Amino acid sequence: METLIRLLSMLSVPFMLIGWVCIVVGLCTIGKEPGLPMVVVGLVFWAPRFFLKRTVGRYEKAHHKKIEDLANDSGGIKYREYKNNSGIVVTNKGKIILSDGAIIKAYDPSQIREWRSSIYEQGVVAGGGLAGLAVVAQESRRAREGTGLFISTRDVEHPKWHIKIKDAKTLAKWMEILQQEIND
Repeated sequence: METLIRLLSMLSVPFMLIGWVCIVVGLCTIGKEPGLPMVVVGLVFWAPRFFLKRTVGRYEKAHHKKIEDLANDSGGIKYREYKNNSGIVVTNKGKIILSDGAIIKAYDPSQIREWRSSIYEQGVVAGGGLAGLAVVAQESRRAREGTGLFISTRDVEHPKWHIKIKDAKTLAKWMEILQQEIND
């Protein structure tokens, strides 16, 4: 679901931009030839992006609520971080709740094997035309997949978790939280 939402969001950007251009041109020429029809065309191009954003927002809110409900059932929230449709929660009873996409699971500290953080710096391409764009897209994907908090668990169904945290300070904070909660 997350991949589909990301794909639809990326595909809707050009249509949204075309829609805004049509709306602006239409508003600037009201009373002349393209005028109002151009505004209507712009709204038609812009509307899918608007509804997609609303749908994504509702999906993320519902997902966030599931995490909070599980955390409250496990003793209440002590620490929490939720971004980019992934998250981690440490409860007052010591449970560690992990979320990645649609999957949410709670673990005892003894079920956490290891954790590490990583920040992948995206490279820069100068020039290159379409080949350069392809390299930039590949670097962006690598940065997205290589940055965050990575946790291994004693779970056959979902042994590796990727919590998508991009900020170095937040990653350091979570490394210390896990150190205290699991090792101390």
